[in-house]
Amino acid sequence: MNLKDLLFSDRRVSTAVTLAILPWIIAAFVASGGSVHVAIDFLLYGILIVATGYGIICAALPCLARSQAIFLAPALGILALSGLTALWLRVPLPLVWVLPLWLGLFVAGAVCLWKDRTICAKTTVPHAGILTILSLLICAVFFFFPARRDAVLRGDGSFNWIYADTEHFYSISSSIKREELPPKSPGTVTADLLYHFGPYAPAAVISRIDGLELGDALVRVTRGASIWALVLSCFGLGTLLSSRVNEEKVGGIATVAGLFFYGSISSLFTDERNSSSYVTGAILFKIPQVEVLADGGPFSHLLLGHSVLHGLGAITAIMSLCLIESGRESVSVWRRIVFLALPSLAVPVNSVAALYCFGIVGVLLFWRHLATLWAWISILLMVSLFWEAWHIMGYSHASDGAMTTVNTHPTTQWWMLTVGFLVGLGFRIMGFRWISKPLSDPLAALVLVSVVGLLTFNLLLLIRDGNQRYGIYYLQCMFSIFAFSRVTPGCWRGSERSKWAASWFRLAKIGMVVLTISGVLIGIVAQITHSHTGVDSFGVKLLLCVISTLFLVGVSELMKRNVRFSNTASAILICTLSLGFLAWITPWINFGMGRMKMDVSLAPGEVRGLKRLRELDSGDERFATNKHSVESLASNRERSYGYVGLSERPVLLEGYLDRGETLLPWFETLLHDNDLMFTTSDPGLMYNIAKAWHVHWLVARPGTDIALPRPLPAWLVEQQDCGDLKIYRVNY
Repeated sequence: MNLKDLLFSDRRVSTAVTLAILPWIIAAFVASGGSVHVAIDFLLYGILIVATGYGIICAALPCLARSQAIFLAPALGILALSGLTALWLRVPLPLVWVLPLWLGLFVAGAVCLWKDRTICAKTTVPHAGILTILSLLICAVFFFFPARRDAVLRGDGSFNWIYADTEHFYSISSSIKREELPPKSPGTVTADLLYHFGPYAPAAVISRIDGLELGDALVRVTRGASIWALVLSCFGLGTLLSSRVNEEKVGGIATVAGLFFYGSISSLFTDERNSSSYVTGAILFKIPQVEVLADGGPFSHLLLGHSVLHGLGAITAIMSLCLIESGRESVSVWRRIVFLALPSLAVPVNSVAALYCFGIVGVLLFWRHLATLWAWISILLMVSLFWEAWHIMGYSHASDGAMTTVNTHPTTQWWMLTVGFLVGLGFRIMGFRWISKPLSDPLAALVLVSVVGLLTFNLLLLIRDGNQRYGIYYLQCMFSIFAFSRVTPGCWRGSERSKWAASWFRLAKIGMVVLTISGVLIGIVAQITHSHTGVDSFGVKLLLCVISTLFLVGVSELMKRNVRFSNTASAILICTLSLGFLAWITPWINFGMGRMKMDVSLAPGEVRGLKRLRELDSGDERFATNKHSVESLASNRERSYGYVGLSERPVLLEGYLDRGETLLPWFETLLHDNDLMFTTSDPGLMYNIAKAWHVHWLVARPGTDIALPRPLPAWLVEQQDCGDLKIYRVNY
């Protein structure tokens, strides 16, 4: 067999899935320092999510349609386990009782797999060799390198996270594992966790039931499995979309490559500063005011195991199922109920992704049937299920929701959108080709709704910490999928390349005309109202837009009239746009390889003290600490969550910026009393505060101590062998 046959030939789905997951198991084993326990847990978790996901496929699709959905099983399994576990805990029900739920879903899915073993045996995977190589490459870039350094106990006894966010995720899992119902914020046990914590719940379950170290469960098992599942669900969605425009089905492979590696090359030329790092400056050199959000791709979110990763898994799996269902003529009412419940499962995984999943199901399944009564009854049922899940998760009372306002000056983002369109999208502009007949084609309508809906979310809302930007993040990801799914085998050759380039110039020209006219209108309104546009150097930027538009119009017209020019221009264009495949390098170097030095570490003495606290405490007694800040952060330092994470004990107050604890009505009193316990010299005052807040342990950070004079009162006992920490037992 030659190399071409090895790469491009079809393989049975069982062989393809095995080859695709094998590198991830090996990577988890090596990244964990050679832990067989981690490798076995990764394999078992992989089997669990595949079986669970296939059970959902069987419930949603008839037998003949299931072969198209096999690659969606891991992502659907993670969606079900994460979503149901989070809702289970918020009800609230005990964490250990979730194991029968998991086993029940696994058994049901395993029975379905056994019954459909003939279908699985006959189903083949196009270009399985390339998929295996891509899976190996993605495993190395987005999983292995970060996993070696994240949530790990180093040889010198220190504990390290690669980023402030990953420390926070770890502490969320630790809080869930502690089994306070409903789950509490890792910053303070006095507040419920009103956050989409679903992606971090399975790690807590695995660690609690199996005994695996929480860092291994979170980073090297569940995070790795989620990235692997996204590879497969992205491949499945790309293949489904590709089959609608060509027979070659190379779109599945191209979609995986596009989502995981294609972005904005401007990331090499923009300032890399953020609130967690002192490092500034571009990797190459800085070009002012050409920044593209998230480097035009989800790369850092994949590296860090952010909820965007899990949200994408939910989106790709649900969209694929809906595409399969919308292509069938007969509809089963009971099977349709499964689809109506899927957006609700996405609510605990990522709230923005869940809203988008709601739109996906609504458009793909009901767009052609809006004139019928049963369609509106189904939509009403979906709304009810979605709202109930939203209510159970408590999002209506979350700080993000409380601080959300309407952006009254959306025009200030005009330049950001312009740069994002022309520089950030690159090849992904081709995704607009799907918008052909939105009134009659649900898929075309979905692409249009994606643009309008996600842009509106970003432009018209102001959410705490600028989280409205996730609208743009998801839009970038979806256009990677929409555009690369249209790739054909010969798109880089001769006349086919010229047709492709002409289409790109036409779409880019239309987009720039719209953006330029928008800029002109913004300028006219600003002149009439004698106000500022909100865009620095607006005149210069508008002139650049006009020049760019004229250039695109000129090239587009020349390509129609001159074949030689068309061939040359298309070759230059495809080479230029291909540079977008270098965009992943920036976040990989910054986060995966640690260029920006954003690690959050606890010294060996702190780790020993926290382990000692775990030994001393029965597990449900609160401790108070004066450790609130992470000194290595460049700004917003009050984001320390390592003590609650490593001790796995409830804390009165540690970090308080990530989850908006500062908005709690009692926060000022809480912060004052917490710090007063370490600074007061009055034993009676300390005793009263500790008793009022149910504090049994005082944990002073390295180099500090409580201010009470010696000898200590009898009710306060200093503990021994606590490393660099000062730990005291409060008896009352």
